[in-house]
Amino acid sequence: MKLNFSKDSGNFELIVWAIYYLLMFTVGRYSFFKQAIIWGGGGLAFALTTRFIYYNFKQIPKESILLLALWFWSLTGGLLAIDMHGYSEYLRLLGQLVLIVIYLGTIYQKSNDNLLFLLVIIVPPLFMLGDLLWNESSANALALALENATTERASGLANDPNFFGMFCCMGSWAALAIMSHSKKRIYDIILIIYLAIMFYGILIAASRSAFLVYALIIAGWVILCLPQKVPLTGLRLILVAAFIVLALFATEWIFNNTFLGSRSTQAFESGDEQNRVRLLIFGLELFLESPIIGHGLAQFVVLEPTGHYSHNDFIELLATTGLFGTILYLAVFISVFIKLFRAAKYFKNSSLHNEVMLYFLALIFLLASGTFNVNFASMDRAFFIAILIGMAGKFDKLRQEAISRG
Repeated sequence: MKLNFSKDSGNFELIVWAIYYLLMFTVGRYSFFKQAIIWGGGGLAFALTTRFIYYNFKQIPKESILLLALWFWSLTGGLLAIDMHGYSEYLRLLGQLVLIVIYLGTIYQKSNDNLLFLLVIIVPPLFMLGDLLWNESSANALALALENATTERASGLANDPNFFGMFCCMGSWAALAIMSHSKKRIYDIILIIYLAIMFYGILIAASRSAFLVYALIIAGWVILCLPQKVPLTGLRLILVAAFIVLALFATEWIFNNTFLGSRSTQAFESGDEQNRVRLLIFGLELFLESPIIGHGLAQFVVLEPTGHYSHNDFIELLATTGLFGTILYLAVFISVFIKLFRAAKYFKNSSLHNEVMLYFLALIFLLASGTFNVNFASMDRAFFIAILIGMAGKFDKLRQEAISRG
């Protein structure tokens, strides 16, 4: 697609943010470049795109107002916070989420080149995996995928293996989105190979949450998007049957022959999964102690006796921002769901329907990953949330324009 670089197209601004994202989550993961890219590159990205936001002020996603209200509401938690350093860090991260949604969400609504950012999203997990193999050697990385591995879980530039695993899931979603649009078989083959590499990355990370989210993304794509990709019913049934058989064999192999399977088995035997439930219950107890304003951002890990974080978006918010803060955050996803649902229903028989389904899949990814992670305080998820909000707004606008034309 040939890009239109008129001042109101948003395409120049999208390229600026795509470059910033790419640098931040590749070379920006190295400590030597990290601060320069995050602050210098971020400042430049904001500076180059502020004019566009100013002239498109009315196009700013309404969901950003909910997130901004959540940020202001979170200030009340500072009255009860014990760890002010953690509180201020989470407050900063939440503020960055608001800004990224305002900027990237607005740009995404205006730009006509969604493929650009999809191509950018698939790069960081490849880069991190390459760094892992380069620094720890391929032999050690392969050993990590085996049941009897004695080395620790791998994470490389991602620092945290679960963080790396979620990056692999984000890359997988982007690859599936590109596959839905591709018309050439060679591209499909390349993307399938990429999905296999992401699966290998998750095995190396031995992240149970990433494995579950990855499986959900693949299954969701088969259900929501495969009918548009493969309109022939017979061929589609064959592919679905092959997928089910492959999934069953893969799951059995993983649990019997990999470090990920070994960790999962040990978690059930040692009661680790019960600890996750205990964290959820503890979060609800914290919420009941202070249901209005919570205990302050980032205070869950301080108040939890063993020093664990909540592993859950909504439990974290309930415990730290109270009921009102959680409702504001939940309202963002409800708003996105309503816009996507209306668009899917209206464009049911058009080419746009498949693209709407892809972003339904993105919403599923965020909600699923939020049951294992604190998404609102994660920079990579902030970009993903902004993209989802921007696309939901674009689909809703297209629906309204189509209705007005009759």
